[in-house]
Amino acid sequence: MRWLALWTVVVSGAALLGAGPARARDEATVRGLLADALALYRNARAEQTLMTVDPNERALLVGPVFFEGVETAEDFEVVFLTGDEAFERELDRGSGLGQGEAWGPWPAPARVRRVHDGDRGGLDASSCRSCHFSGGTDGGGTLTQVGLFRGDGRRLSAATVRDAPHIMGSGYLQRLAREIEADLADQVRVAVEGAPFNDGALAVTLRAKGLRFGEVVVFPDGTLDLSGVAGVGQDLVVRPFGWKGRHADLVALSDEALQVHLGVQTDSRVADFAHDPQTWLGDGPAWDPDGDGVSFEANAGQAMLLGAYMSQLGTPRFEPAEDPRLGLLQARGRALFEAVGCAACHVPELRVTDTRTVLRSTGADPFEYAFDLAQVGQQPRPLRVDPGEGPDGEVPAGVPVFAFTDLR
Repeated sequence: MRWLALWTVVVSGAALLGAGPARARDEATVRGLLADALALYRNARAEQTLMTVDPNERALLVGPVFFEGVETAEDFEVVFLTGDEAFERELDRGSGLGQGEAWGPWPAPARVRRVHDGDRGGLDASSCRSCHFSGGTDGGGTLTQVGLFRGDGRRLSAATVRDAPHIMGSGYLQRLAREIEADLADQVRVAVEGAPFNDGALAVTLRAKGLRFGEVVVFPDGTLDLSGVAGVGQDLVVRPFGWKGRHADLVALSDEALQVHLGVQTDSRVADFAHDPQTWLGDGPAWDPDGDGVSFEANAGQAMLLGAYMSQLGTPRFEPAEDPRLGLLQARGRALFEAVGCAACHVPELRVTDTRTVLRSTGADPFEYAFDLAQVGQQPRPLRVDPGEGPDGEVPAGVPVFAFTDLR
């Protein structure tokens, strides 16, 4: 069927290419369709290859060694495409899908648990794409894809309802968070180093990228009062992921999502929460905490792979209205948005000054994966431009990210 679909696209493309005056206009479109069809076939073929191997072998295909020696553009493309496949792959009980509740012995499917059982989660999806698809690939969710978090496993009223957001541009939000953290840490460090020279306590206002994060009081002996910090925790870690700022980076987000949505526990998550498995993992034995009969369901590389994939996704962009009247309405709406104060929290533009990214895994044997979004990030990418002087008389530096957020 895939070859038939591909052949249909090829034949249709050939017909369009021979359409006389329309040929020049349609050729680029047809070539794009052909490229998409070939990419779809390659992804489908890769999926079938993965599905034919033993589940234990499948779990070992992507591990820490997979991210070693990634240097060329082709290497990074392989990581991205493999992550894309993992994001869309439909799992089964052989992969550890579910948390011990099933409709019968293998191969009967795992039992769905829409309302999560505390921090153990539930089984409310069979792939990442199950919820992130509205509006296109890597999009948001709809009303039927809401997550019912941290409930009692039974009652809807006990759960926290959250909609699945789109994940485009997440890598740049991650970079913004790291840069803000570094700025805040530098301000506190400088204040502590100068504390012995102060006559008394000194209140230092914390600012980064034009955003205010409260204040910290530094005493002459170097101790800190962090009760005035606002918008971030007292550890000064920026957590842009999760509706209430639960995760600082996309690897940690992926590690949790694999369990609470799919029932797949990575070895890194098992190690991180071994101190309290009943709360975070399940009532099963150490070799199978969620009690689904599958041990070693995934390794830290699986979470790293999904984190790398989401980090490299392109960013949303503004498309100018074709109708000038709509363009005028858009401009008026933007002016009103700022005039009434929406932009104070939903900051339209923040700038990334360094697109180099380092992802770190957790668990007993952490490892890193480094890349530059400006080089290997997918299109569309934010463009580094010189807009001229701003209201303060200075030329803004860095890459503009139009995220409409203050990351607080």
